[in-house]
Amino acid sequence: LSKSVPLFKAMDLDHIGALGQSLGGEIVANIAHAHPNWFQAAATLDAGIEKNDDTLNKFSIPFMREISANRSSE
Repeated sequence: LSKSVPLFKAMDLDHIGALGQSLGGEIVANIAHAHPNWFQAAATLDAGIEKNDDTLNKFSIPFMREISANRSSE
């Protein structure tokens, strides 16, 4: 596939990062935990509201978790 699709020809698949916002961030975290060798780094924006969310667990790669506003559980 990487030799036949122009998009994949332009990608360096040896250096992959991931970024997701809200639910997309939770999905990035889930994938990073399930497949720790797929990404070089990952980041989320506004994910991790739940206490059992994967974005709160330790990662084997550099992982940045950003929250755009103060949140309260109340």
